[in-house]
Order: sequence, then C-alpha cells, then structure tokens
Amino acid sequence: MSFKNNTSSFIVLLILTQFSYSFSNGLDISDTDPSSVRSTLKPIVSIIVVEQETPLPLLSFTEEPIVLIGCKFFSIASTNGLSTDIGFPTFWSGIAISPNFSLGGQIGIAKWKGDNINTTGFSFTVSSGESDKKNIFSVSISHLYGPDDFHLRNLNATLGRCCKFSKWNLSFAYTAHFVQCKIHVTDNEDQKKYKHVEKMKINHLRSGIYRDITKNINLGLELDASTTVLMIAFSIIGYL
Repeated sequence: MSFKNNTSSFIVLLILTQFSYSFSNGLDISDTDPSSVRSTLKPIVSIIVVEQETPLPLLSFTEEPIVLIGCKFFSIASTNGLSTDIGFPTFWSGIAISPNFSLGGQIGIAKWKGDNINTTGFSFTVSSGESDKKNIFSVSISHLYGPDDFHLRNLNATLGRCCKFSKWNLSFAYTAHFVQCKIHVTDNEDQKKYKHVEKMKINHLRSGIYRDITKNINLGLELDASTTVLMIAFSIIGYL
C-alpha cells in the first residue's frame, strides 16, 4: 500500500469538517401535529440523506490498494422549489482493498438548524470494468443523532458509472434511500406526547464532476435531484 506525505493538506480537510452552521428554522417538531410530521420532516430528511451519500470519487478507486479521505461541505439545497437551505459538513474515509472492492465510513459533527447533530456511517463498494471506466455498486448505512424529537437511520444503495478523462473524473449514479425516523416528541405545548416511526423511500439521480488539482487531491461538485430536493455539494478528496 502506498502512503504519500500530504500531512498539511489533510489537516486542512480535518479543520474544514469543524465548521458549524445555525439557522432560524430548527429541527424542533414539538408543535407539529402527528399527522403532519411526515410532510414536515421529508424536506429535512432529503438534505440529511444527501449529506450521508458517499462522494462519488470514493466509489471509483485505482488498480492498487489505496487510502482515501475527503470532506463534503458547502452544500446548497432547494427543497420543493420553495426555499433554499444549506447542508452540514461530513468527513469521509475509505480504503480500496482491491481493484474491485472498497470499504468506507463517514462522520459529521455540526450545529445545524439550531441543533447539535452527529452522523456516522459505514459503506462497501464493488465494481467492474477498467480503471478509467468503472461500473459501481455501493451499499451504506448511516445514523443521525442529536435532535430532541427524532433520530434517523438511512440505508441506501447506489448503482452508477465513473469515468476518468485525463485530469477529469465524471460520474453518474442512481441512489435509493430507505429511511426510518424514530419520532419521540415529549414537550408538545398541548401535552400531546407521541412516539412512532416514520418510514420513507427517497430516490436520487446523481452526477459529479471532479478535477485532479495535484497527484493526490481532487475537488469538484455533485448534483443530486429528487422530487423533494435539488442539491449541489462541494467536496475535496485526497489519496494517501
């Protein structure tokens, strides 16, 4: 396995993951009627699951074992075409065990929509094809904790294709999210305490364009689109 001396670059990536964001619209759903919880949460959940998606370059790896790390941040989301929001940063790592199999994980800690949240996840990816043209299939499971009123589990599967042209990396994929939100509202103003589970399926079409900035770092943009959210995410990926 080859490890390069890029310590300073990756320290910068770690610092970027510590950015925090605050917004007036919070994650508090204590005043939401139980019958409206699903429609209230779905735009928020759509942003969360995009932030929990593995950056596409981490799904396309080289012919030799390699370690990858990255940061996804500065995501801009338009939910239902009615409002614009900002996502939260997540930090990623992965290891290509062979040319056709890799393992990865993610972690995110931020203040988002007025709540301190944390997200963790694990993924595996298999691929076929040449090193510059890969068909990929990935499965991951992630959890989000922090909000007082709910926590979320996200199981998702991605099918796509990654192509490399000189210093450019282009990717296209379809991702299906199977989401379970455990609702536990106990501070409703009308004392209507309730606890139940909401299940959602969210399908996303994804595309990404990345450019190699140095031999070991590339950066770029990804576009996610569903019936609920249109989202642009900026990521930096490094190879050790």
